[in-house]
Amino acid sequence: MSPEEYAALEAAALAQLAAGDPAAAFTGFRWALRYPVELAPADLAAALGVLARIVVALGDGELATRVAHASVEPDDVDGLYDLGYHLIEAGQPAIAATVLAQAHARAPGSEAVVTELCAALERDLRHGCARAALEMEPALIEASFLCRYLYAWNAAMSGDLGVARSRGPWIAPAPEQAVMAERIARLLARADRVAAATPLDGRDLRGWHYVIHGGLVLHRSPHGLDDPMRGRYAWLQDAPSLCADGLAHLAAVLAAWGWHPPCVYAPPGPGHELVAAAAAARLGVPLAPWPMVGAPAPGLVVAHRLDALDGPTIERLRERRADQLFYAHAGCWTDDGPLAPDVVGLLYQSLGPWAADEVAALALMLVAEDREPAEERAAAVALARAVGRPEPGPRERWWAGGPVPSNRFV
Repeated sequence: MSPEEYAALEAAALAQLAAGDPAAAFTGFRWALRYPVELAPADLAAALGVLARIVVALGDGELATRVAHASVEPDDVDGLYDLGYHLIEAGQPAIAATVLAQAHARAPGSEAVVTELCAALERDLRHGCARAALEMEPALIEASFLCRYLYAWNAAMSGDLGVARSRGPWIAPAPEQAVMAERIARLLARADRVAAATPLDGRDLRGWHYVIHGGLVLHRSPHGLDDPMRGRYAWLQDAPSLCADGLAHLAAVLAAWGWHPPCVYAPPGPGHELVAAAAAARLGVPLAPWPMVGAPAPGLVVAHRLDALDGPTIERLRERRADQLFYAHAGCWTDDGPLAPDVVGLLYQSLGPWAADEVAALALMLVAEDREPAEERAAAVALARAVGRPEPGPRERWWAGGPVPSNRFV
């Protein structure tokens, strides 16, 4: 960013502050601090000073205190680290990454700083940058299991499985690190399983989704399929027809797996019951009541939006049980989540609602199945056959981003 560009952002932010609109001031001024902007220490101090004034006006006194401290002590590594951590917690990973990169430059070799920088970059979907930051610390990679894991994970999320393989075998040195070792081992096993069936290149949304999440994506957006979206949606107006298309694809995938569910379950929550009822009608099986306690018995669990699941439901579904699968119509690809479904209909960043009424339910059941090109469904079914029906075991977390890039709102 040139001095002239920064000066213009600062002037606009201060004018908006003076006019009593701190939200607008923040929206514009954040670009002055978004990673990977490069700032000299004096410029960083000045920019943080403006940010502190904005945050005060927004009413977050605790965060403003940390920003103000960093603005007057830009060489205080502990202060920069503390600010970066709280910026991540405040949902500002791009600004946190700038602050933590400054801390890393002042304190190379600090495991706490570099791992927190990785956390900020991962939240901002900059896995390649997180990998690069770790590559600056080869001694930490050798000495620290956490850094070794983060290096392998961010390399995989950037499309390079070789790093994860070279750091194996993935056996945790301590019980509390077992979950990380097991995650990498499962990821590599899935990559091996799918290697002969899909290219795992920069456009292979379905293949990489399976490797990272252990599940299938049924529908790819036709808008900007080659570039810039590569199968994901940015903003999407949901519609009964999209739900119906997903259910038609789902029926074909279940047939490829040779599995016919004994029933369909709808988790509690808005929208889930409607899509589940349509799934039950589409598959010709009963819609069973969601159990009050315990886990659902064998059957297909069907949700509308993945992020609309409540905590108890998520806990019930963490373990995939025998003869039980979990389908979600839509998942937000820009936010992490606690649980990845076995099959997801489509990926969005922002999803507009559709009316959940009886007319919509009827439309879900009656929309024709052949709206999409036959090769799209054939590709989903071919991948399903290659990987096989998911076996009992832990479901993965839902991870934002991945090796296939897509444009998004920032």
